[in-house]
Amino acid sequence: KSNPLPQLHIRTKINIEKKRDFLISQYSKETFQATKSEIVTQLIKDNNPKSQALIKAAAGDADVMVRKTVLNQTKVISDDILPEMEMLLSDSSYEIVASALEKLTSSKASKTNENGL
Repeated sequence: KSNPLPQLHIRTKINIEKKRDFLISQYSKETFQATKSEIVTQLIKDNNPKSQALIKAAAGDADVMVRKTVLNQTKVISDDILPEMEMLLSDSSYEIVASALEKLTSSKASKTNENGL
């Protein structure tokens, strides 16, 4: 099977506004985890509601590698994605559970320190 997204790796050359809709439409058609993970990686910092909806869906993807990408690429756990991150605490992959617990604990500690608690 040929890769329908051969130029995905060229992240800095195409503005997110120009590729967002294309990436989102490809994600729903894609079955290969590496391509789905690359789409997640490109959209994870995009605050557009469409991109954020895809990231939330990807956190529950059937493929463990896609879920792992969401977890690894999420640098700050916002209140919007908190429920999806908490769902990963009951994932079928022990590695994801452990990583989610560590990331959620660190995020909670950072928020506590920021609030002076």
